Amino acid sequence: MNDFEAALPARDYNEVIGALNPSQNVAATSAEKVISTIAGAGTGKSSTMVARIRHLIEIGVPADSILALSFTNESASEFQTKVEDLCGFRGHQVTVGTFHAIFNKLLRVYSKHEFMVEKLKYDSFFIIDSDDQKKIFHEVTKSLRPQEQALQEAWGLERKQFFSELSQHRARAKNAKIYQNSITKEHPNALAEMQVFYKEVLSLAPEDVHDFARSKRYESPALRELMLCKLWNSYTKRCKSNNAMDFDDVLLNTYFLLKVNPDVARKVAARYKHLLVDEFQDSNLIQFLIIKTLMEANPDLNLFFVGDPRQSIYGFRASDVALMLNAEYFFGDVTTLELDTNYRSSNELLSFTNMFAEDMTGQVTSGQLKTGVFHPNIMGHPIEISAHRDQNDEAEFTLNKIDEYLNKGLEPKDIYVLYRTRAGVKAFEELLKSRGVAYNMIGEINFWERAEVKDIASYIRILARPKDVLAYARVLDAVKIGVADMWLRDMYHQNNGEIAPRDLILSRKTKSNSAKNEKIDTFFSQIDLLKRCFDDQEIMVEFVDEMFPEASVEQIQHYVQTQSDYNRDFQNYRHSFIGEAAQHLLDSYLDMVMPQWEKEVERTETKKDSDIPLEERIADKISAKTEHVTTVVVKLAERLILGDSIVDIADDLMTRVSVKQESDKNAINLMTGHASKGLESKVVFMLANENEIFHPNANEINFEACMSPDLDVNDELAEAQRLFYVMMTRATSNLHLSYAQTRVVNGMSGRREPLTMLTKLVDKFKSNVPHWESILKIEHYPMRQHQPFSQAQHQSTPPASTVQNGIQTKGNKITDRLNNVDNSDGGDRMPKKPLEYNNEVESQANEMMKSMGFSL
Repeated sequence: MNDFEAALPARDYNEVIGALNPSQNVAATSAEKVISTIAGAGTGKSSTMVARIRHLIEIGVPADSILALSFTNESASEFQTKVEDLCGFRGHQVTVGTFHAIFNKLLRVYSKHEFMVEKLKYDSFFIIDSDDQKKIFHEVTKSLRPQEQALQEAWGLERKQFFSELSQHRARAKNAKIYQNSITKEHPNALAEMQVFYKEVLSLAPEDVHDFARSKRYESPALRELMLCKLWNSYTKRCKSNNAMDFDDVLLNTYFLLKVNPDVARKVAARYKHLLVDEFQDSNLIQFLIIKTLMEANPDLNLFFVGDPRQSIYGFRASDVALMLNAEYFFGDVTTLELDTNYRSSNELLSFTNMFAEDMTGQVTSGQLKTGVFHPNIMGHPIEISAHRDQNDEAEFTLNKIDEYLNKGLEPKDIYVLYRTRAGVKAFEELLKSRGVAYNMIGEINFWERAEVKDIASYIRILARPKDVLAYARVLDAVKIGVADMWLRDMYHQNNGEIAPRDLILSRKTKSNSAKNEKIDTFFSQIDLLKRCFDDQEIMVEFVDEMFPEASVEQIQHYVQTQSDYNRDFQNYRHSFIGEAAQHLLDSYLDMVMPQWEKEVERTETKKDSDIPLEERIADKISAKTEHVTTVVVKLAERLILGDSIVDIADDLMTRVSVKQESDKNAINLMTGHASKGLESKVVFMLANENEIFHPNANEINFEACMSPDLDVNDELAEAQRLFYVMMTRATSNLHLSYAQTRVVNGMSGRREPLTMLTKLVDKFKSNVPHWESILKIEHYPMRQHQPFSQAQHQSTPPASTVQNGIQTKGNKITDRLNNVDNSDGGDRMPKKPLEYNNEVESQANEMMKSMGFSL
């Protein structure tokens, strides 16, 4: 055992394995090459995966030969922490991350490879986020002729729909060329028709294009898809001219790199002996093909994937549960295991959800979970179903029930209110606001999507990426130094990216505007200072100058690398130095953005009607923005202290994949069914369980077929089954489901039908469970009870009294929070024969690659 292992010991192996139940033990210790583990809701899949890594290290597998992939940064971070806790020092050597983060790093390693430079035409690249995508697409649209813009609108190819369709296609391993080839293969005359059609469009006045284009779309639907390809090509070229690569292209280009270059695939795959994938039911085809390519490149690579086909709910993101259900088609011999002991829900709740699970589409196992721990019923029946006249009755009834739970001592944070869409929760949310009840809206605005967070992230990108014109443009919009963001982007493109953003900004200095010159100079002096402060070699120079002024840098650097005392002193100095530099970054950045924040917040808050004084509301908003920026800077400092480069940190800021927004506020939690995935609560309310709310295309669906055994796993009804199951299985003790006879949606009131899946489940439960009345209570159309709701216990925390109070706290935040840092070291769906689909997709990719000059 070396010094590091002694300092960071692993948990006792027998203790770790001994804590597992029999089915978890088998999954953690199995020696089979390809293992599919079906992990039902609340069955401890994360504990099992971590224990498997502990087992692999115990039997001699090198920790750095283990790769664990997850789908969100939150889950990857939690998993990494658990691995390090159980595996000690060796756990720090295991590679854990999201698909995007891991394979972005891979592309970075091969960024100068011939394929990336000559074939994909990336001289260099950095990752962009959705805001950058919007700006680039706006530039594409702006470059179109008026008739083309009218055509784009007529055919529904505006930004939101455009990117939705691109994500679907790219998730299915298609770029613009592959997709266009698939269109022309099916419609050989489509390109010729498009040329004729385009001439006709350009001959029209823009206002006449709409009707003409809509009629033509129904005659020749392939034309619309060719227009999509045209926009797609323009968007891709514009991205490359910005040295930019978006999320979807990270995975698509990774697959192309590995598939076209077997030597690269072999080299990458040879690094690993074991590949573990979490939430495998949410894989899309491009992720699956990357895994498959690595497995083919290294016959000795072992694969362990875990998931629950009953909880695959991201079809709208192109996830394909059929990939997990038919794994043997792709990997040959697959050992299927099951985790079936549920530690989340009471036995009564499991009896209800198990009965639903046994009729769900896409069965690999029976899905019958057994309880592993006792959960007491908190109040009334474990399951209660209530039917209401309208959404207002439902909202008041729900709030009164919640008040009963709170009066029994339940914490507000232990109550979830789930809904399929915002229309289902709108009345309830309005009632909460009118009563002054505090609540968290989880998953609506992700932390990393906030404007102030994106702004500071762009500032960090500038420190790492001197050619990131999109980051420079966003920062210019935030700090207002007298240079317009649009001007910078336009000039950068007019000069074909040959003049760096910094030089373009400096060119705006004039002799007649000393104030503007000073702002520009200050802006870059801060950037230059921070770059030096976050450079380890610069820190070493400062360390030597301060601690050993008579010695040379090379001499002390040698001692730091070879002697533990010197190394410890340097790491302590480095820790403190980075903390002070991060504090300076925070202070100087807030000084730059604060005037703009104050103007914007005052402008928006002045328009609002509120009983809270304007000054307090402004202070509260400014304080929140300051806290959000501080959080990002703290994370930056933590990563730098742990040895990550500023370039890697900037990339990771752009490859964050998040589905939830967490809150520390002790309040009722409202969230969509999708946002609730992976969470649990003692009491769960499910609102608006109605066919019209639950199914986006309700008018086109035969609801009676909702539980049919003949449903395809990717049918909309099958996905609705899985979402309904996910929502029900969040509860540990009590579950409430409600629906209304009428509900207002988009300003119009209409009749609603109870969710057919729910009514069928209730009928089956009543028929098969003799004592059902002790578990399930059904209430029909209760009147409003007008019960007083005690507000005092639900008030939110009062805001800061002044703007200044919100700012003065910034001085201690970085160092205080760093004290805890450890410095110890739209396409086709999967048909029933997935093998044919896989071959078809791969053959399309192969055709594209051959057309680029590569033989396979």
